[in-house]
Amino acid sequence: MRIFYDYLLSNNSAKASNKNKEDLSRKAFDKIGGYLYHRHLQITKSF
Repeated sequence: MRIFYDYLLSNNSAKASNKNKEDLSRKAFDKIGGYLYHRHLQITKSF
């Protein structure tokens, strides 16, 4: 029973860290995308 409980705990923590990684990569992607869009607007306005 104890081994099964440890397995559940480790499995859940792995899922949680994976979700955190996804959130972090999504935030980073949003920042990069927002920056590129902002630069695109600046470039198109200058023409």
